[in-house]
Amino acid sequence: MNDKHTPFDQVQPRDTTPSVDSLVSALSSPDATTRQRAIRALVAVGDRAVSSLVEALRHGRDQVRWEAARALKGIASPQAAPALVAALRDEESRTRWLAAEALVALGSDGLEPLLQGLMESDGSTYICEGAHHVLHEQVPGPYADLVRPVLGALEGSAPESCAPVAAFVALKALKKRASSKSDAAPKSAAHEARKPRRQVG
Repeated sequence: MNDKHTPFDQVQPRDTTPSVDSLVSALSSPDATTRQRAIRALVAVGDRAVSSLVEALRHGRDQVRWEAARALKGIASPQAAPALVAALRDEESRTRWLAAEALVALGSDGLEPLLQGLMESDGSTYICEGAHHVLHEQVPGPYADLVRPVLGALEGSAPESCAPVAAFVALKALKKRASSKSDAAPKSAAHEARKPRRQVG
């Protein structure tokens, strides 16, 4: 008789849904099926699972950090972006790669935290490699003009020293553009409100 239990086997009289904490704990299970089921359940939970998964990104075991990054990629919440940027420094290459993939899944929502992290990279080769992978996917996007100079610095002869400077310039331009858009929105709304209404009938 098999007495092995997983978070999915818990019997609860009022709510049979496993808690977020128990699902995150299941990411350390030696059983691959249990881990996969936990990830699917965490992705279904969505934003409510993000803070616990961010904590799991700092777990002592690489397997748990990797699985946490997988779940965060599936959730694709901007809340996780700073932690995913930090995970680009992970000592394990597969975790760094998956953190980069999770940032790619965020699209432009991950751009500002990534540029900030690159500015503060202290010459980290891992950050530069991860940032290159993420930014390369941003080139067809709306911020391609800001991303290209950073990519150029990352592909140059001294990315550890040049990329943080390029990231600073790009981040400044990104914030200025975002500020311009937010200022333009109320003006546009006011203009629409002042338009004379067409008579019907």
